[in-house]
Amino acid sequence: MIGLRYGIMFDMDNTLLRSRIDFKGMRDDLLQLLITHQVGTVESYEQEMTAAQVIEKGKKLMAHLAERQELEQKMDQIVVQYELEGMKEAPLEEGVQSALAYLKGKGLVLTVVTNNAYSAAAKTLKTLGVFEYFNMVVGRDQMEALKPSPSGVQVVLKQFPHVKHWVMLGDSWIDGKAAQTAGVDFVAYQADIDHMHHLGVYPVDKVDDFAGFVRWVDQWLALD
Repeated sequence: MIGLRYGIMFDMDNTLLRSRIDFKGMRDDLLQLLITHQVGTVESYEQEMTAAQVIEKGKKLMAHLAERQELEQKMDQIVVQYELEGMKEAPLEEGVQSALAYLKGKGLVLTVVTNNAYSAAAKTLKTLGVFEYFNMVVGRDQMEALKPSPSGVQVVLKQFPHVKHWVMLGDSWIDGKAAQTAGVDFVAYQADIDHMHHLGVYPVDKVDDFAGFVRWVDQWLALD
């Protein structure tokens, strides 16, 4: 089957589902924790850094601290609190369930790569009735570093060596950067392409809904 040679990686928040995670609040709380414990100063963290980038920078700066483990646990508690609150009653994006059923029927390998904790991601996807469509869900627990690091994408690539063609769908530049760095094509979902280009991310295409993405995939498969 042609689909067995093809795979799709999906971002989760604001791609598969309309999450309400307050990423700005998460970032601000993480910064307050780190700076209070003298893990760098305000100037150590660039203003445009995402919460994920603040976490990674903080981990590097605290690498030799005796209280590193305690601080990492506190960071994780902040993130989990925001994730659980933001994913409460979060609905699927329009057309997701029918799109996943169609793509699964084509035999494609479907995966999720998210900076959320695996437990929170899996619980939400199960609650929304779509968990069974995915061959693999990769959360931050399985990554060496959060997106925009390619670590999560590389986990998927290693798990499915028989899949020769991959694409990732996501709404954020960090999704595109992770895919691009790992050598995977990226399709932007409801994104500001100019902003992505400014940040060095170059999607192969953009779609505004899942019906459009299904059409894109059909054209992709037809190239084989």
